[in-house]
Amino acid sequence: MVKSRESTKADLLRSMVYCGFCEKKLSSGLTPKVLKEGKVFYYFYKCETDGCEFKNKSVRAKVIIEAATNFLTEHLFTTQDNYERYVEDAKEYATTQAKALDSDIASLTKQIGSKHQEYDRTKAIIREKPDLARHYNLDEVEAELKAITAYHDKLVKTRKDLKQSILVYSEYLELFENIGVTLTKTHDMGVLDENLKKFFSNFTVKQWGVGKKQRSEVTFNLNEPFVGFIKSGNFVRGRGERTQTFDLTVPNRARYQLRHTPIKNEMYMTFALNGERLGPNRAVTFRDPRISLLKA
Repeated sequence: MVKSRESTKADLLRSMVYCGFCEKKLSSGLTPKVLKEGKVFYYFYKCETDGCEFKNKSVRAKVIIEAATNFLTEHLFTTQDNYERYVEDAKEYATTQAKALDSDIASLTKQIGSKHQEYDRTKAIIREKPDLARHYNLDEVEAELKAITAYHDKLVKTRKDLKQSILVYSEYLELFENIGVTLTKTHDMGVLDENLKKFFSNFTVKQWGVGKKQRSEVTFNLNEPFVGFIKSGNFVRGRGERTQTFDLTVPNRARYQLRHTPIKNEMYMTFALNGERLGPNRAVTFRDPRISLLKA
């Protein structure tokens, strides 16, 4: 079932996409289109900067997503060094998360104890002095206790899962060898947003012309440790084939998500959608008319 606009937010890469003309952040939004199966909403980014030549013009989210997935399809971070860095960072991340979770769990445990005492006191007062019952809401106290307990149990499970969150090498290979294709087939905005943010810190896009003469240029910054991998050539070349990115509609189920991988820092990169192999800081343009199987 297609969600309505009211139940959907344009959060995909929010505040991460910049205008290539004025270098200001593009606003994100949804535009409706009526299909046979009903109304769906497409994601776009729009410039609202006064004085910019691109003001009030927009770029479809598929332009950015295709640039990102093509990069990930051509640059596979599947070497043994890549995996060892992943394990190192994942262990560091797990340790940091464990400390934070332990602190939160301890705090919630105290709150649960206090709330139990409050419940017992309230219950005793009502039992001993029924005439005061109207001044107390035992159901409300019980509801608060259940809510705190549920959140506590959720954090305990998350803490337990941390111990099993680091992939073995075979699982890592299976995931990262197919990440570009996987994200191409994923239309779930939450999954796309979460996983693209692991690799990219921001995107800058330019677009000129209309129809068959329309062309676009996408540049982006990578996060660490992928910055270092690219600089040192520590990655495997993928097929470099042009992938098909279908229009991003709401909703569709995701195939699977990446596990937690900490990332930091940036590196300026450019990428051409036609699969051309590029080096750092080399700007190119690509045409995005109807040469791939993308919905108009």
